[in-house]
Amino acid sequence: MAVKNPRLVIAVNRTDPGEPPPPPVPVRLMQVVGYGLLALGLVYNEFLLTVVDPSPPITPSTLGAIHNAQLIFVLAGLVSLGSSVLARRSKWLRAFVGRPPVENLVVFVALMVVPLSLLEIAARPFNPPLAIDQGDLLPPKPAGTYRVVVIGGSTVYGTPSPEFGFVAQLDAALRGVADSTSIEVVNYGRPAATSAYVRDVVERTVTPATTDLLVVLTAHNEFLTISDDPRPRWLIASTTMMRRSALFRMCVRVRDRIKPPSPRTIEVPGRLESLNSSDRRFQRALRGFDENLRAVAVVARSRRVPLMLITGPSNMGHWPPVHRGIAWASPNPNYDEDIEELTALVDSQPAEVAARIEKLVGDYGSDGMYSFLLARAAQARGDLLTARERYREARDLDPRPWRALSTTNEIIRLVAREYAVTLVDAERIFEEHAQDSIVGFELISDNVHPTPLGSAILASAIVAGMRRSGHMVMSTEERGSPEEALALFLDRFDQPGRVEELLAESALRNGIYCMKPPFFYFADARRYFLEAIRLSPSRWEAWANLGTLSLLEGDRDGALRELAQAVAAKGEPLDSLDVRQVGYLAYATGRAGLSLPYGR
Repeated sequence: MAVKNPRLVIAVNRTDPGEPPPPPVPVRLMQVVGYGLLALGLVYNEFLLTVVDPSPPITPSTLGAIHNAQLIFVLAGLVSLGSSVLARRSKWLRAFVGRPPVENLVVFVALMVVPLSLLEIAARPFNPPLAIDQGDLLPPKPAGTYRVVVIGGSTVYGTPSPEFGFVAQLDAALRGVADSTSIEVVNYGRPAATSAYVRDVVERTVTPATTDLLVVLTAHNEFLTISDDPRPRWLIASTTMMRRSALFRMCVRVRDRIKPPSPRTIEVPGRLESLNSSDRRFQRALRGFDENLRAVAVVARSRRVPLMLITGPSNMGHWPPVHRGIAWASPNPNYDEDIEELTALVDSQPAEVAARIEKLVGDYGSDGMYSFLLARAAQARGDLLTARERYREARDLDPRPWRALSTTNEIIRLVAREYAVTLVDAERIFEEHAQDSIVGFELISDNVHPTPLGSAILASAIVAGMRRSGHMVMSTEERGSPEEALALFLDRFDQPGRVEELLAESALRNGIYCMKPPFFYFADARRYFLEAIRLSPSRWEAWANLGTLSLLEGDRDGALRELAQAVAAKGEPLDSLDVRQVGYLAYATGRAGLSLPYGR
């Protein structure tokens, strides 16, 4: 007799000892999803690198994000499969055999979310957020201590040498003028950090119990991360969210301990993406900067913590806009050739160069490099007012704006006025100390990072701002010039040769910075590497970078001599692991037909 009730059929099947019951639908779903996520995690890296073939090429930082995405997929896949094994043995789940699909889907989601949530709760006490190196919260300041908290990006951190950075010099300066007060200066600088990071740190750490004065310098990095990322927007957002997970952070730490990140060859990309002020991403970043800065001011006011805002100084006279590798985006078909020729002539024939550039602007429109060369031509003719205007124009037209623009600095000034907070206008202060009021390599070592003298100027300006606003009781003795303050600061390094060692390291880092995308300023890189060698002749990294630079410029004979010096200084051949100190080593030697290890 046929059984017409489907529930009775299911019941009969369940009690048949010779035929095992079918797995519930949620279990089958978890198995399929688990195997799918594991497979995706195992092939995701190769898939993105070889099948998608994104343009522009994947950078090392993007590759790290890809590896993190792999970790996410593998972790979710293992949890799904593990949950399916436990769930298959559950008597409760067998009741869902034959249930409507919606009910099975709800159970499936619950079985995925609950184990992950429990693991996340268990991991939180042992895996604090990665965003703030010093911890989630500042401890209350000791009695009788005046604490200054400085937050921002790499300029605050102290790139290229934190020992000479303005925060270190500010700490020394305040100790010199403090009137019987214990001083503590906390550095919350993080390279590449944007105003969103500053806002997050302020909201989580700054209170009257922890901070006497909040100093914020953020303006250079707002447009740093909106280009050259081939990942889809949804993946960028999901990776950012996952960084907030303690379970994810724990897996990253375990993975890095088992297998430290391997160095990757840096290649010179064939073309770079340009960005202009009319781009929606540019406008969105600018609005975000304004919102974040205002949020910082609101938090400081509501918590009664004095706030000091600093505008971002930039290298105007010696750091041209990005131009190498973006010729494809220019309507001028001979853009690269024109720029190279005009750059070589601008100092000797400024009037002719200016006339040719004006014609190019008329034919093809405004361009950051055209404005920069017009500024150099005006400076060579002695027309300093026009030169300064053109340099500002060149900075604001930079297709890769990795420095504070006129708009971002004006936002800082506006917020300072509206919220009545102390303003240190570092942009204008640096111009006052620069020759012809045009800031160059004397005060800023690359595009935005101050030299030791520039850091001394900035530290002195902050002390003057604090004195002017009455933020701290200070002695009546005035500080000397920035040059005198820097000399006193350097005298604190009593270890023989320590200053020269740090200066050589700074020169090396500056040279590598000039070489990297999107700049490729090889002439400035060579100058810095030679300075590092002058200060420390046995520094093999400087010789190796100099050799790779010669290879990139096509000077094979010079490169072989310099690489031989590097091998002699190092005492062993150069190999692929040295990519950490010599980013272009593998790329340059491979292009020149040389193999690694080199010098064996």
